[in-house]
Amino acid sequence: MTATDTTDDTPGVEFRIKESLKMDPADVEARHVARFHELVEDPAIFEEDRTGSGARRHFHAISDNGVLPTAKIKTPHHFHVSYVEMPPGNQVRLHAHDVPEVFIPMTGTWELYYGDEGEHCVALNPLDTFSVPVGVMRTFKNVGLTTALIMVIYDSPGDVMGKIFYGPNQTDEIREMFETSGRKITITHED
Repeated sequence: MTATDTTDDTPGVEFRIKESLKMDPADVEARHVARFHELVEDPAIFEEDRTGSGARRHFHAISDNGVLPTAKIKTPHHFHVSYVEMPPGNQVRLHAHDVPEVFIPMTGTWELYYGDEGEHCVALNPLDTFSVPVGVMRTFKNVGLTTALIMVIYDSPGDVMGKIFYGPNQTDEIREMFETSGRKITITHED
């Protein structure tokens, strides 16, 4: 049964009253808490960039239904949370996603470049936030002097890694990168 109490001094405000969902404390720790020191590196993600100037390590805290398999929290969500650990001076390849992506440095100093050629730059310090819209080319670089950590949030349920694309001027670079990794690739050109 639903009861509604209204008063004249609360214009347009609605408050909902209901009991909390019950959670077993053991289940909370096992399925709903991701402790950074317990996260396992994802050895398969971006394996073609494991060495060189784009080298980095990915640790997934939350992944919608476990799409990113090493994630600790695999319960249904409409987003994914990962941490990227990168040595100083390293920079990821210019790319874009078909989903919004949010960057929040945890440590270090970062520069995020965006635009068709990465011609624009936003400098970020710990706890600053940059939300990159769908389809915008981006890359990020650790410009500090030590290995640093940045949180990445993919704002989409399901597969987010299959929603990556590269610019038209990167076709030869991408082909060479994947062919030397031994992985089969298909390149399609979209408008």
